[in-house]
Amino acid sequence: FSGYSFIALGSARMMGIIFPNNFNFPYVSSSPKEFWQRWHISLSSWIRDYLYLPLNKAKVINRSEGGLEKITKIKRNYKSLFFTMSIMGFWHGANWTFLIWGVYHALVISIYRLIISNFNNTSKLFKSSIGMIITLPVMMLSWIPFRSTSLENTFDMLFKIFNPYEYMWLGMRENSYLIAFLVLISFFLVYLFKVKILPIIKSNRIIFVTCDTIFIMLLTFYVIIFFRSINQFIYFQF
Repeated sequence: FSGYSFIALGSARMMGIIFPNNFNFPYVSSSPKEFWQRWHISLSSWIRDYLYLPLNKAKVINRSEGGLEKITKIKRNYKSLFFTMSIMGFWHGANWTFLIWGVYHALVISIYRLIISNFNNTSKLFKSSIGMIITLPVMMLSWIPFRSTSLENTFDMLFKIFNPYEYMWLGMRENSYLIAFLVLISFFLVYLFKVKILPIIKSNRIIFVTCDTIFIMLLTFYVIIFFRSINQFIYFQF
């Protein structure tokens, strides 16, 4: 979905139209609050401006930036949070699984709000490191109801994960875990590349143009190799 959004942003920029970023490495988030500042920013910001803030009787920001939680100086109302996230769930489809997805995120954000107030004196690095380790699996669990076809399917998969007798393998082949591990490592390497290495490359025009040329050639090569029919994207219907 992130790649899909970047294609749209890049296509628009080729025509001189600049849209705000829609994804900003959400899986390196150290909290549910930060996750919704990084994930599907256009949707969460719209929901914030036209649903969450009005329910809290707060001023509408109306910028489609920053995400659901980039709000200050308002009274936090848990009822409006659960209602907002439930509507966000139903926005994806008229299915109880999407409602569970929305309520789950509201519950996670609520728990985070209650817990984080007890760690004000903890170092920022410690909170960020521990928060990242906890946030990633917590957010990943939310995709089970999101992608399930029914409530029964949802609870079956959750039972597999939390069943100690099936926890080690979850019914998947061994190479599936290796692939998942490599994808996870690659994700963090890409993030580090963007934060640490890319600024250095951009500062040298010759290196930047050379790397950009090589990247475009490799990308074109991969597109040609993997050019085949694909399944419809989940958001195609919208």
